[in-house]
Amino acid sequence: MPLLERPREEARTPIQGPAASRRLVFQPPSPQVENLEEAQDIVLRFWVLPDGTVGRVIPIRKGSVRLEGIAATHLKRWRFTSLPPGEAPREEWGVIAFRFRVR
Repeated sequence: MPLLERPREEARTPIQGPAASRRLVFQPPSPQVENLEEAQDIVLRFWVLPDGTVGRVIPIRKGSVRLEGIAATHLKRWRFTSLPPGEAPREEWGVIAFRFRVR
């Protein structure tokens, strides 16, 4: 069954950018994707808000609109650590690739 490959836990989610310094505290199970005709990689830029939720998500390596939506929706469910009390509130951006593979 086709699915979105989950980043390997040992690799500690392959996030690039300042958001990589935030610890991932919740990552839901990868969604099952039906009727995938070919493998695709979707690369997303995203912003982690001060409370650890994911705010904006923008595709920077596009694929099918359906897969972009699945990857963005999945990423918005992730949770990172909040900024420590007393630290200036800020958003931190990151870039991550999601691999969709035919199985």
